[in-house]
Amino acid sequence: MHCSSAPAGAERRTEVSIQPPSGGADHEQAWIGALQAWSAGNLALAFHYCQAALVRGRSTPEVYALLGAIALGLGQYGQAKRYVELAQAGTSPPDPARRRYLAIHPWGCGLWGEIDHVIAQLAVAEITGRVPIVHWGNNGVYPAPGLNNAWEAYFEPVSDVSLGDVKATARSYFPPWWNRDTIATTSVEARDPNRRRISSLYFFHAAEDVVVADCHNRLMDILPWAPESHWLAAVSPHAAYETLFAKYIRLAPRLGRRVDEIVAQLGAGPILAVHYRAQSPGKLLETTQNRGLEPLDYFPAVDAFLSYSPTGKVFLLTDLTRCVEEFAARYGDRLRTLPAHRLVDAREADIGFRPGIDLKAVADEVIVDAYVALRCDEFIGDGASGVSCSIGYMKKWPNGAFRLMRESIILEPGRIQLF
Repeated sequence: MHCSSAPAGAERRTEVSIQPPSGGADHEQAWIGALQAWSAGNLALAFHYCQAALVRGRSTPEVYALLGAIALGLGQYGQAKRYVELAQAGTSPPDPARRRYLAIHPWGCGLWGEIDHVIAQLAVAEITGRVPIVHWGNNGVYPAPGLNNAWEAYFEPVSDVSLGDVKATARSYFPPWWNRDTIATTSVEARDPNRRRISSLYFFHAAEDVVVADCHNRLMDILPWAPESHWLAAVSPHAAYETLFAKYIRLAPRLGRRVDEIVAQLGAGPILAVHYRAQSPGKLLETTQNRGLEPLDYFPAVDAFLSYSPTGKVFLLTDLTRCVEEFAARYGDRLRTLPAHRLVDAREADIGFRPGIDLKAVADEVIVDAYVALRCDEFIGDGASGVSCSIGYMKKWPNGAFRLMRESIILEPGRIQLF
């Protein structure tokens, strides 16, 4: 690239020189350049890189599709239509006998943010007909010593395929910087910058054997892309969550046994599960509410439950010590909690960010809490919490048995959450 000099008062412009290939198949680098330029909003540079990719032999639908998008961005609608027609002409349905895969890597969030990411990517796998593989690595989010894939410390595999199977058979990868030598090391482990990650919206027409998802997309942003004939296009977002959880998310046996033990210890009698999440300033920014919730905001609903359930108990899930203390002062021996890492001050960083914290223990606590809550008779939670919202999708609650103190942040339309 070189910049031409311009006389005073003249518009400065940038010219990009693309040299023809010298024999090497370097169209992948040109395509990477096109994607990066497009992501940066540099339409002209993205166009030049697309042209270079074509010259170098990558005359694929995605190149023409990106050229169509560039043309739209430049207001050239007739040219955009021609590029889209070229993209359609080069697109053929995937061979049903050829297995294609979606490797779901972590995106570097809290535990339930990671689970929500997995759910959204499972929807992508359903829409694209790919076999999903959740791979959390062994040194990334919530690591589990002794396991190459920490996901399997908490949940069972989501398919019958392992990453080793994929590495042995797959020939092509997308985004193009992934390959059989790099796919086992997640972006979180490699500390790759967020700008390197690509939205899953690019996966819907990717022809490669393997696509790698390490960028968070909300399920609400995935569902509009389901074809009219697809089951995901025929159900509500709530029903989509319910179905995906039921089909794919199965608790690891060791945690399942732990949940059974705790439920047995809780004993008979109606049990109300209550989830209170610490209302830190950062978490409040995630919501559209004007203020946070206090533990006492839950008391009227809890009091009502106990008034019509004289032998009832309250099972409290919370990450805040003060909440446990306030509930214990009010409900005494009718309160049940599990030992857990908790914040003393809501303004503290999340538990997972504490230096030297045992992340596996933290993950175990959060998951066991949630699955014990599923075994309770009723539930009250906070719609600003992914844990509370997901508990509503992981079980078909009787009418009136599941309540949120605020609207579900997961189902909030038009919310921007892309990483």
